[in-house]
Amino acid sequence: MYKWRIVVPPAVPVVDLATLKQHLRIIWDYEDDYLEQQLLPAAERRCEAWMKRSLAPQTLEAAFDGFVGCGGVRLARPPLIEVESVTYTDAEGVSQVMDLAEVAVDTFEEPGMVFPLPGQHWPTTQRGNPNAVKVRYRAGYESQSSPVGADVPADLVAAVLLTAGDLYENRESTIVGVSAQQVPLAAERLMDPYRVFMVLE
Repeated sequence: MYKWRIVVPPAVPVVDLATLKQHLRIIWDYEDDYLEQQLLPAAERRCEAWMKRSLAPQTLEAAFDGFVGCGGVRLARPPLIEVESVTYTDAEGVSQVMDLAEVAVDTFEEPGMVFPLPGQHWPTTQRGNPNAVKVRYRAGYESQSSPVGADVPADLVAAVLLTAGDLYENRESTIVGVSAQQVPLAAERLMDPYRVFMVLE
């Protein structure tokens, strides 16, 4: 079974407060905390969930019950920036840390992959352990000028703004039968080319 979680959330938002307020045509300041601390993060998470893709750089950890032969391990929520660590529980139940020099990382593929070097195989892991293998990695659109900055495509920024606007206009409504991951149709159209259809989550 494949599982993953966010270990370190994004350090910066995809959209800043000033841009959101301009989009919503808000000139007052009394809602700033709500917009910045609740609405924007909710809009970004909803877009990420719909696409199954990371936006701002963040650290994630994937866990599964074992390696498979010499095949690659796909990592959820692309784009993959880098792999930070690969740990596993060996057949004797001892926790081991792999030398990253012994694995290859494909950041071009989406979802990104980590796999053993040519001619090598993954080590044997403890049977029956649902979290025998853990891979910690960073994913998202990283700015070349800042290791914590985001360089998200403009159409995805627009999708976040549209989703934030929809949440703002309908923040008091609850509609039975509507998915919590639903986004406005215009936002869907912008995000559709980036959507990940491979089932990893």
